[in-house]
Amino acid sequence: MGVSASLARATKLAGALLVVSALAAAVAGCRKDVAAELRCQATADCPALQHCESGLCTQDLTPSNLGRPVVSGTPLDGQTLATDDGTWEGTAPFTFEYQWLRCDGNGNGCAEIAGATGTAYSVLPEDVGARLSSRVRASNGVGASEATSEASEVVAGVPPTNVALPVLSGSATLGLTLTASQGTWTGTPPITFSTQWQRCDAAGATCADVAGAVGSGFTLTAAEAGSTLRAVVTATNVSGQASATTGPSDAVGAMAAPRNLGPPAIAGTPTDGQSMTAVAGQWEAASPVGFAFQWSRCDASGAACLDLPSAVAATFALGPADVGSTLRVSETATNPAGTATAVSAATAVVAAAPPENVALPEVTGTAVDGQALATSDGAWAGTAPLTFAYQWRRCDAAGAGCMDVTGASAPSYGPSASDVGMTLRAVVTATNTAGSTPAISSQTAVIGATPPVNTGLPTIAGAAVHWQVLAAGNGTWTGTPVISHAHQWQRCDAAGANCADIGGAAASAYTLADADVGQTVRVKVTASNSAGLAVAASLPTAAVGAATPVNPSPPVITGTTVDGQTLTAGNGTWLGTAPIAYAYQWRRCDAAGTGCSDVAGATGSSHLLSEADVGTSLRVVVTATNAGGSASGTSGPTPLVAAAPPANTALPGITGVTTDGQALTATAGAWGGTAPLSFTRQWRRCDAVGAACVDLPSATAATYALTAAEVGRTVRVMVTASNAAGSASATSLPTAVVGAALPVNAGGPFILGTAADGHVLAAQNGTWLGTAPFGFTYQWSRCDASGGACVDVGGSTAATYALAAADVGQTVRVQVTASNAGGSASATSAQTAVVVATAVGPVNTALPTVSGVAAEGQPLTVSDGAWTGTPVIAFAYQWRRCDSAGAACADIGGAGAASYTVSAADVGATLSAVVTATNAAGAASATSGQTAVAGTALPVGVGTPPVTGTATDCTWALNDHPWSARWLYCMALMGGGSGSPDAGAGGSGSLLPPHNLAPPAIAGAPVDGQLSTAIAGQWT
Repeated sequence: MGVSASLARATKLAGALLVVSALAAAVAGCRKDVAAELRCQATADCPALQHCESGLCTQDLTPSNLGRPVVSGTPLDGQTLATDDGTWEGTAPFTFEYQWLRCDGNGNGCAEIAGATGTAYSVLPEDVGARLSSRVRASNGVGASEATSEASEVVAGVPPTNVALPVLSGSATLGLTLTASQGTWTGTPPITFSTQWQRCDAAGATCADVAGAVGSGFTLTAAEAGSTLRAVVTATNVSGQASATTGPSDAVGAMAAPRNLGPPAIAGTPTDGQSMTAVAGQWEAASPVGFAFQWSRCDASGAACLDLPSAVAATFALGPADVGSTLRVSETATNPAGTATAVSAATAVVAAAPPENVALPEVTGTAVDGQALATSDGAWAGTAPLTFAYQWRRCDAAGAGCMDVTGASAPSYGPSASDVGMTLRAVVTATNTAGSTPAISSQTAVIGATPPVNTGLPTIAGAAVHWQVLAAGNGTWTGTPVISHAHQWQRCDAAGANCADIGGAAASAYTLADADVGQTVRVKVTASNSAGLAVAASLPTAAVGAATPVNPSPPVITGTTVDGQTLTAGNGTWLGTAPIAYAYQWRRCDAAGTGCSDVAGATGSSHLLSEADVGTSLRVVVTATNAGGSASGTSGPTPLVAAAPPANTALPGITGVTTDGQALTATAGAWGGTAPLSFTRQWRRCDAVGAACVDLPSATAATYALTAAEVGRTVRVMVTASNAAGSASATSLPTAVVGAALPVNAGGPFILGTAADGHVLAAQNGTWLGTAPFGFTYQWSRCDASGGACVDVGGSTAATYALAAADVGQTVRVQVTASNAGGSASATSAQTAVVVATAVGPVNTALPTVSGVAAEGQPLTVSDGAWTGTPVIAFAYQWRRCDSAGAACADIGGAGAASYTVSAADVGATLSAVVTATNAAGAASATSGQTAVAGTALPVGVGTPPVTGTATDCTWALNDHPWSARWLYCMALMGGGSGSPDAGAGGSGSLLPPHNLAPPAIAGAPVDGQLSTAIAGQWT
């Protein structure tokens, strides 16, 4: 190789090194710029629940436990355990809360320990046998979570430890009892104690258990004489037991006489008649011991006491002799060693007993007005002497509501008229030095009255002539007021004998009647009061004289002067001796009651008006006849006789079925009144009981068709009858409550919508007859292609139904159920057409991507991207040329394949491809991202440039080196290959610079504490 060739090759190498250096600087600068774009400032605002960490906005995290809390310490009653927080991840800072838990011996069934919420916990006796753990709750601004430690070992108890020895109490004397205390102990409660007595020698050594002596007390027997005693107390709890022994007692001495430790006492109220009871004192005495009592009566100060003979029982009954004194009782205790006596304190001074009634007073005598009553004192207890006072009381018939009778304060009392109907009680009050006590007798019987007694006969005033009025005088009477008088008139024969009561003659006055003529009359007076009655009769009158008929008031006509009505003649009033016979003649007169003429044949006491009487007035002539003669009287004229208006005699009726839509028919009923009659009708709607009726507009025909408005109601019809005299109406009884007409399908239902997958069908109710309103429910069914073998589609009970893939190839029906107040009925639609699948147009779910190098002469290829839609989908392509920013794009003519070779026209521009997806349902397009700016055609190497030096030596002089050498160096720096940097190089160079096909990406959740991973881009 000549010198000139060597120089040329060196110049190319220097140029390559310069390019490599520039590329390395560019790469470093690019990385720096990317990092700067990702960084944030700690003071910048990140979104909610995010924070700035390492220059990135990162999601805040709820605390998550990585390591459970740990409990340390000894699980022993009285010891302290501690818990740490455990290990946590998440967004700091954390706050911690603690809760200690008590679990069973296996570490299960844990429950919170009330109040144990610190990091330390003092073990309690109730924890013994359990296991303990801690629950830690970590919180931050995002949320909170909990973690629980492992349970501790089973908590052990502390065995008993004696801290103060038990001691003995009592006297070491035969027959007495020694008592051992428990001493003082520590340890886990509960602690139980047992005691074992030991008999020792006189020095307190050489001790042995006393068989059976295991209580806290021990009674000394002859076997212990001269010995000492001690007690061994054993404490036991769940963790073990320990014993402690008392010191020895004194040597046991001989039996001693009883010794009083507390005198006897006296219980009871020191009052005459009460019992006092001796309460035994307290004694120290060896068995056997006997006790005796002696009561003593003392002066008021409790001195000068004298024993009461025979008063040696434990109780003593106070009597009058004890009043004003006090009492004491002596108690004597005796055992084989001797006797001792103790005397009680004196009682209070014995008081007198106030009077106490033991048998009520009794009232004797007859409980009648004017009779005398007397009361006994009754029977009394209490300190003598007793005096008695009396008060009579007037009470109601039940013995209640009593009031003192003024001045009635003696042992006897005479009832008066004021007491009649009442009862009486006697109040006896006994008095002594201790007080007064009243006692009330039972009530007497109700005080009766004195019956009446006649002292002067009744009298009669007035003339004994037919139709004259006689008046009775009562006569005079004695007896308890008030006396009432009743009267009865009697008719007697002419001699005043054979008298008999006159019916209805019971007033104080009597008008002489026909039957009295020729007879005599007397009055019988009955006097009565609450006690009884008495009767006295007057002397008879003279014989009663007769009278001829006289008409003091004329006859009268009663009745309604209307055609068809009956008039009745009243005789008027007649005086005269009976018997009197009456005859009648009806007369037809003019409007003024004159120009009268007899009505042929009208001779009865009543007259039925007819059409011939209409427009006239009527009179009646009454003739009275007796043995003395005849006399006539004529009535006044009636008003003019009017025509009879219609009058209903039988209510209208309704026939037909009382159901919505049915026709009812009205019958007129029966009517009276002057003919001819005409009829109109009005139908009425009423409530369910036939009340609150309103007219139905235009419902005036003989028939009426029921409507929905009558459902739940009743119907009546009012019939109005009319004639020349007027009108009258009558209303039928209500019908039964009108029922609703059941729904009846008159057409349909049917289904609207396209029978294709994904479409929604709608049920149309169809036409229904029956009482509105209707409610509708639906049930969709899936059937075979012929509409048979239908099965309900579960849950499809709406008015619409969305067809799904399961319906394809099937038909669908809908059953519509109509309901109203009368009930329900169902109808089913015809089946739909067979449901077909629906083609879904293409939808892009991932954009197409372009692969290849955007350089002149290089091939580019576009992928289809990802699409959904009904197969089969076909794809078409269109390449587009855009400006360097990827905008202002235009189709490239003839570039309609999936591949495209970059042309010279594309240099300086970017390229993208539009992919159009087409299926039976339509077409849709998606555009790829643009390529890098297209470059010129790359050089093609024809020889290998020489390279000297180390490929990593950045100190080369790169000026004037060919670009291919520079690129080899850049590839070496980027780790793009191995071997000699000039391998394969030639002429203008055959290696291509890296070209990015897809940028790098970052994987991982942008959350505080999570890892993010760089995913390499795609390069060529």
